[in-house]
Amino acid sequence: MIPLYTWYEARSGKSRIGKPTSRPLRRFSFPTWSWALCVLAFYLLLGAWATGIFGLVAPDASARTGTAAAILWSRNPHYGALLTAWGPLTTGLQLPLVWLLGVLFNAPQFSANVLSALASTASLGLLYRLFGVLGFQGRMRWLPVALYATNPLILLYAASGSSASLLITCLLLAIYGLAAWWQSGQPGYLGLSGLGITGAFLINYESLLFGVVVAAAFLYGLKRRGMAHPLARLTLYIMPIFYTLLFWFAFNLISMRDPFAFLNADLYVSANELSGPSGTATLSSPLGVLNNPGRALVYTLLLAFVVLICVLNRRDTGDHDTDIGNATQAKPTIWLALLLAASLGAAVLLLWPGQSLAQTGPSSGGYSSSSVSVAEEQVVGDYLRSDVLADARILVDQGDTYPIIDKAGQPNRFVIPSDIDYDEIIANAAQDIDYILLRNNDPGKPGAIQYAYPMLYESRWPYAQLVHDFGGQMGWRLYRVTQPESKK
Repeated sequence: MIPLYTWYEARSGKSRIGKPTSRPLRRFSFPTWSWALCVLAFYLLLGAWATGIFGLVAPDASARTGTAAAILWSRNPHYGALLTAWGPLTTGLQLPLVWLLGVLFNAPQFSANVLSALASTASLGLLYRLFGVLGFQGRMRWLPVALYATNPLILLYAASGSSASLLITCLLLAIYGLAAWWQSGQPGYLGLSGLGITGAFLINYESLLFGVVVAAAFLYGLKRRGMAHPLARLTLYIMPIFYTLLFWFAFNLISMRDPFAFLNADLYVSANELSGPSGTATLSSPLGVLNNPGRALVYTLLLAFVVLICVLNRRDTGDHDTDIGNATQAKPTIWLALLLAASLGAAVLLLWPGQSLAQTGPSSGGYSSSSVSVAEEQVVGDYLRSDVLADARILVDQGDTYPIIDKAGQPNRFVIPSDIDYDEIIANAAQDIDYILLRNNDPGKPGAIQYAYPMLYESRWPYAQLVHDFGGQMGWRLYRVTQPESKK
């Protein structure tokens, strides 16, 4: 099939200005598929080893897998369950993986690792093409890609099932569109960059701030080139983001009766009362990235990349073929080397024992790498499978209870926070519930059940009787609800 631009040149006798040396994304970004498959296999094996041997799990991986499983197999499946603190794109992409791995291998929890491995592989391909656009040739093109691929933070994201892998891929797509547009001037790259920011927004809502910076870089380039109506030309970049925002607001309005419901979502949300205890606000401020040092590092380095691309073109002569290609040999190489060295040093510091990303345990908020919690979840799941009636209704209030639900079997007997009637059932737990599964939460961050019944964990609620205290690190406890006379 003859490309449209070739037909146009043949008809008009005109050639495109500054045709790039390669046509990005018309084929896979790696030189061969074998490289991609080898890298993917490495990341998958790394994830299987880290998860299976050490129990390494990203903070969001279990919650995203649980959300996808809730949409597929819960007692009250609905797409409103996508409204979580992690963004809908990662969970949506996990849906077919959860189903496939659950049906074929009975291992749906590994779907997050597969997605992060795929995303990390794609990001390497984008980086390879990006450095090609920036003028790097041969080994100078492979060296930064190899340094990125073996960065400890990138390896952690790829192995643990973190949504940060897909976030980085989308942000790199936006930067790639910016760099390719600087080189060629083709307007299609504006839309490509907008698609990258759109994907990043659907993963992490704070990415809109990064999108503003990329828009400013495009405006700077439009003015440097002396193009008329720069704001009108920028609409190619803005429109994918704008329509995605409209769709997401409408989705929230239809499913949750609030267009801004996603800003108040916790790991799991209640479908009826987002402002209540089951919907504690975690994303009310776009500066929430400051609470995550790993994510802050990613944004900082990618912002530095955007600034570097603009600096490389500050001496724009108007000849688009000479913008980046002739400018990226000496000084840009030094700057990129410094960026990569800084990312490596920062990653080592963040992952050093005692730092925030190296913390483990249920209350640290960091990456869980303890096989103890996995063993405890297996004990709780086995008990629920063998000692609790199959038709008993079990109330839970934590997003990280999915491993237990998966091990216990029959997920439709669990009442989870994404159920539409969740708040109503909590309010009438003594009437509608047979068992309550609860863990020892941080007193300053009570779950929905502990918020409604603060004395339940201490066995001081008159309608609950402690059946089994599993003890251990997580402190799981199972209570049997003793129904009042009106239910008997």
